[in-house]
Amino acid sequence: MNQLPDLLVRAPKIFYALAVIVFFATFWMSFYEVKVAQMPYGPEYSPMIRAALLRAVLQGFSEAIWIGANGILFDFLVRFWNRHAASRESGDNQ
Repeated sequence: MNQLPDLLVRAPKIFYALAVIVFFATFWMSFYEVKVAQMPYGPEYSPMIRAALLRAVLQGFSEAIWIGANGILFDFLVRFWNRHAASRESGDNQ
């Protein structure tokens, strides 16, 4: 069996890093939208602003969870491939 390319082996770590980046980027863009673009003159602690900021956190968190879960799945598939590739190669030699 062929070994997986190095990029595919490192892909789960890329997914994890992207999950963190997407969380902060999504939160920052929503925070910027609420504070600067849409509601710059609203009261600081109004329920609408708090709800919009909570939505920003939840949206970023859900997207980060989705990307992180894909990284875990990809990590599982790479480990599964490596385990079965090694067992088939050792079985072919006997």
